[in-house]
Amino acid sequence: MGEDIDAVEWWGVPWADALAAIGTMLAVVVTLAVLLKDIRIRRLDGQRAQAEKVTAWLEHKHVPGVCDPMRAVVKNASEASVFDVEFVGTDVSRVGPPGAVVFPVLPPQSVETIDGLAEAYGDDWGKIRGVAITFVDSAGRAWHRDEKGRLTATRRRRTHDGSTR
Repeated sequence: MGEDIDAVEWWGVPWADALAAIGTMLAVVVTLAVLLKDIRIRRLDGQRAQAEKVTAWLEHKHVPGVCDPMRAVVKNASEASVFDVEFVGTDVSRVGPPGAVVFPVLPPQSVETIDGLAEAYGDDWGKIRGVAITFVDSAGRAWHRDEKGRLTATRRRRTHDGSTR
């Protein structure tokens, strides 16, 4: 027991160097994880850029002499066309609408209106609370914007009754 034991080296292991190496490796792993997350977020933001500019809403206007004051509006404010734009009115009871309106192409900076909703929905036209749209952007990605305006990427198109195809 006459040996001198170095305080930072037990069993032949330089612990200070080992701890420094472990700390460096952890710092590199954390840095890589943050970098990869940032790249993924930037890529998703780029993918959503066009889809964020495609919207739909209801307009209620009182027009004297017109018995159908409600119409839907679909707008593509982006710089590129969107495709297979499927519009449906939604109601509180979630009863499927009489049918969807599909625009094969919605050109850039364009607005389409859908009149005659009261006629199409009959006595239920007052139950319509919003519109939902599904469309494909210029890069071929499918998107769904629900009646509350929430945008989600989708692999398959959603139909008016919520099912996918």
